[in-house]
Amino acid sequence: MADAVVSLCRLGAAQTTVDGIAPADTVELWLVDADGSNLDVPGVLAAAASVVADLRREGKTVLLHCVHAQSRTSTVAAAYGALVTGDDPAAALARVVAVLPSAWPRASLVAGLDAASDRLRSETASASATTDQASASVCRWAKRSSRKNASPRSAWASTASSILSVRQ
Repeated sequence: MADAVVSLCRLGAAQTTVDGIAPADTVELWLVDADGSNLDVPGVLAAAASVVADLRREGKTVLLHCVHAQSRTSTVAAAYGALVTGDDPAAALARVVAVLPSAWPRASLVAGLDAASDRLRSETASASATTDQASASVCRWAKRSSRKNASPRSAWASTASSILSVRQ
């Protein structure tokens, strides 16, 4: 089970964190899932990968949350993979797509991932010794269906049709 969440999309005021996850372990980063709608895609991707890496160094299992786990989630998972392994982001994205067959990253996010390569490599070079441990992470994708009459505490989880879990 996850003990941290990085949400990549806007959440409504009535949406809450997943039961059992502390608000301090819930991070919201907006990455708009439309070509041309983000001012600094490489910066957001590098920041998201860094947040996931920080949470992983704390020993957390991190859920990447977006609407369908097709574009944002797969791209951020690839950015994280490139960060912890030092690999080329395209190779990291290929690994994510292999375990997340519904992944269909938007062209602007793929271009942003490529442009973030230098930032990810510089962070990789300065990463702590726990990077080797984090690079052994396994990506698991779980599809969730919407729930009718969800309680306010479960409203956040019910909006997610899918979640990618980055686990050790």
